[in-house]
Amino acid sequence: MVIASQTLSLYCVEDDPNVRAILLLRTFMKTNKRTGHAGFTLIELLVCIALIGVLAYLGLSSFWTYRSSAALSVAQQTLRNARTSVEAGINSDTLPPAISYTQTTQGRITDPDAGQYLPSMTVPKNVRLVADYDPTCDDGTCQSDSLEIRHCLGKQFVSWYRMGDGLGPNLPIVASGSFPCP
Repeated sequence: MVIASQTLSLYCVEDDPNVRAILLLRTFMKTNKRTGHAGFTLIELLVCIALIGVLAYLGLSSFWTYRSSAALSVAQQTLRNARTSVEAGINSDTLPPAISYTQTTQGRITDPDAGQYLPSMTVPKNVRLVADYDPTCDDGTCQSDSLEIRHCLGKQFVSWYRMGDGLGPNLPIVASGSFPCP
């Protein structure tokens, strides 16, 4: 009869979640035979650190891929806005003067001649805009318009050009390379 009551009381103690957690922890922790202290071995700790390192590497590589992809999307959208702005600037009553312009700061175009070529254009943050325009070029042997957009957080840049006869690529050119960022 005594054995049954001890078994019953042990069963009731194991129902408590705190006691169950302590018993579970004791099964995983080994006792060192020399010192009598409980703890994890060095190999177990190194394996845990290695697993955390691998998971951190996978997470960071995905993060940089998504960040670079977002930077390319911003560059492509900025190029579309710049092409629309160029068409508005060229189709105005007076042609803008020849320019070779670079802007690395966020905001509106600061140069008045480039502002005439790219009216209502706003440069986003971390973007480098390079614009070239030659109004004297009127045949297919020279390049009249050129736009290049680079985002500081990505390795790609997009560019667009138009020859003097009005022809150019239908799609923007996407290239990659390293370049200094402002």
